[in-house]
Amino acid sequence: MWPFAGPGGWNDPCLLLGRDNGGKEAVTDQQGRAQFTMWAIMASPLLLSQNVRNLTQFQLDTYLNKEVIAVSQDPMGRQGQKLFGGDLSDGSTGTRMNIWGRPLQDGSWAIAFINANPTTAMTAVCAGTCLNATGWDSSQVLIVRDLWKKMDLPRTTVKNGVGVSGLVKNGGVALFRITPVWR
Repeated sequence: MWPFAGPGGWNDPCLLLGRDNGGKEAVTDQQGRAQFTMWAIMASPLLLSQNVRNLTQFQLDTYLNKEVIAVSQDPMGRQGQKLFGGDLSDGSTGTRMNIWGRPLQDGSWAIAFINANPTTAMTAVCAGTCLNATGWDSSQVLIVRDLWKKMDLPRTTVKNGVGVSGLVKNGGVALFRITPVWR
């Protein structure tokens, strides 16, 4: 539904899950962070369905991450879309990994990796799969920031984008803000 989202009208996939009324965990911490990331990529309203007084430190670190909230609230308002991957819930034995991307007003892109595999998986921002969607030249120098680890990674180029990689836990997510260095 990404073509229908934008300033004045947002797709709303519902509340972010946490603990139910009895305090039982509805999703794991990793799943909650993955869900929060997807809502940010989709420019969706960020509404929690839990008592904020009972949040764990991990949940607070997730829901108060200003850099991820900035992706969600980006003034361009363009919803992200899937760049790579299939149905995450199909139960197949193949790789259940998706890559989602969203352009931001300052010319950056937010790129998210969602791992629905039962095990930890390696991810890589590669030129063919991820960065071609940006329209940047293959020699474009890029500043890469891991928004969950809150750290800058070594600069790379579109051509060498495979340098942006890491492990994503099962049910987890990685989120990068990739900004071109304009000459």
